Amino acid sequence: MGARVTFVDIIPENVELVRRLCQIKRISAKFLSIDRFEDLDQLPTFDVVAAIGALINTPLAVTRIEVEALKMHLRQGGRWLHLAYPKTRWEHEGRMPFSRWGEQLTARHSMDGIP
Repeated sequence: MGARVTFVDIIPENVELVRRLCQIKRISAKFLSIDRFEDLDQLPTFDVVAAIGALINTPLAVTRIEVEALKMHLRQGGRWLHLAYPKTRWEHEGRMPFSRWGEQLTARHSMDGIP
């Protein structure tokens, strides 16, 4: 419908997978694999930022840095869509304060050998 889309991820294989899916679906998009926060500087301004995945699994201190970097590319009055775990999962996990929940999930993944 005329939207310009940019996919950004820290895992090159994720970017490549989305690139291939867009090619199959004939979706025109840009793709950026980042190694450090400064890589985000090359992004244009967006009307909408949809944060999916890693921003809900990283420690809060890291998430804050990344969100601040991305917000610089969101036009004034733009929309920030942040996908998160369902409330029922948070309740099942013990209703931990949100300021600690991402750190707890990251620690669990590390123990399970999941990067």
